[in-house]
Amino acid sequence: MIAVQTTEDEITPHLTDRVSLAAVNGPTSVVISGDEDAVAEIAARFDKTKRLNVSHAFHSPHMDPMLEDFRAVAESLTYHAPRIPLVSNLTGKPADQELTTADYWVRHVRQTVRFHDGLRTLETHGVTTHLELGPGGTLTALAQEATDPDTHTTHHPTLRHHHPEPHALTTALAALHVHGTPVNWHTYHHTTTHPVDLPTYAFQRQHYWP
Repeated sequence: MIAVQTTEDEITPHLTDRVSLAAVNGPTSVVISGDEDAVAEIAARFDKTKRLNVSHAFHSPHMDPMLEDFRAVAESLTYHAPRIPLVSNLTGKPADQELTTADYWVRHVRQTVRFHDGLRTLETHGVTTHLELGPGGTLTALAQEATDPDTHTTHHPTLRHHHPEPHALTTALAALHVHGTPVNWHTYHHTTTHPVDLPTYAFQRQHYWP
């Protein structure tokens, strides 16, 4: 899998039955996936590329051998329609009942991840605050690169590599609060601390530095 700095329209003519468009992460940010030599040959035609550190060529023909086994497992599960609004990375549009089928999740394994389309859908619905719920800030970084700064959209990861989880989560909540998102601090502090009375004496107002 190789990330390429180009548009979907520019990369599409170069795709073959050995190489798929794995993701559209931004207006000029895509990922191609498939046979190593074929992917490298296509990537060599572009100036800015980055090989991704992954275990498999996801969203490519390399996933085909496992699809039927995956479908069997998916069909054994019980699904329910989402209870909160949800945008699908498969279509980039609001999703509902289609998420309750095994076929949807099988296609999700194989087809292009339309992350950028999902961001644009959120923008049209007036969503200007994004909170990443995951083990790192990869999607936050992608969203920051793909979002028009004039929209004043903010992006915050809840967890970060090599950062203590309580500190990272508290930092995310504080960032949300600063940008106007209501945070129930009473609930957050309920089991960790309790309010204390402020001192009643006047502060000395004396400069520390002479």
